[in-house]
Amino acid sequence: MGAARLPARPLPRELPERCGHRAPPQPTSRGRPRRPRVRALQGRAPSLLLPQRHVRGHELRQAVHEPGLPGAGLDQAHLPAARPRAVELGYNFLFTDCDMVWFRNPFRHFPVYADMSCSSDDFKPSRAPLDNPLNTGLYYMKSTNRTIQMMKYWRAARERFPGQHDQAVFVNIRHELVSKLQVKIEPLETVYFGGFCEYHDDPEKVCTIHACCCIGLDIKVHDLKDVAADWKNYTSLTPEQRQKGGFNFQVDVPDQVSRFHGVA
Repeated sequence: MGAARLPARPLPRELPERCGHRAPPQPTSRGRPRRPRVRALQGRAPSLLLPQRHVRGHELRQAVHEPGLPGAGLDQAHLPAARPRAVELGYNFLFTDCDMVWFRNPFRHFPVYADMSCSSDDFKPSRAPLDNPLNTGLYYMKSTNRTIQMMKYWRAARERFPGQHDQAVFVNIRHELVSKLQVKIEPLETVYFGGFCEYHDDPEKVCTIHACCCIGLDIKVHDLKDVAADWKNYTSLTPEQRQKGGFNFQVDVPDQVSRFHGVA
């Protein structure tokens, strides 16, 4: 007896209008299909990272365009619309500020059970998740019914806190998101996602360092260049030299800034 054929169905997370129009994977020079890569939309800040196989720039611009917003690009006016629209379309996404240095792939360190994984300025595992000072300069969000409602709630809450930026609004409503919408929010450990508020001299684990607790663009750029130079020096060491330890990121955060953010 021949094997029964299952009816063709849309793949999970696939847009309905694209079903049946998937382009076959392009072979490489060795004859093997290319692996889908994660691409960044160039020339915009902050960066919105989405799977290349799911989205193209013109499709995302069309998806996030809403009446009343000027233009049709991922500029600062469109970012508030892009993030809710992305989760509505079924995309998980990683959102970051641009004042950040990346060292390695961060995705393996996002909790699988969390709807939203958010960086923290001062992480302590003994605290309740929402008691850690959350920083939306980096967060990973999964597309679920809860996060769809969360993004709508977050955006609508801006009217209650006029003049405050997205992070301040999020901090003010974080308990409401959990109690009313049952959203699972988890802080990220600073050993993997550090910042100038709190970081660890552990180059074998660090994924990103964020120039938070640092005021002024010129100062941020200067200090991030120092971090990148330290990383370059570390990666030039032999395995034997690395095992000796003693590595330190040469970043000095002013005492007054640390006290302002409550960092010891």
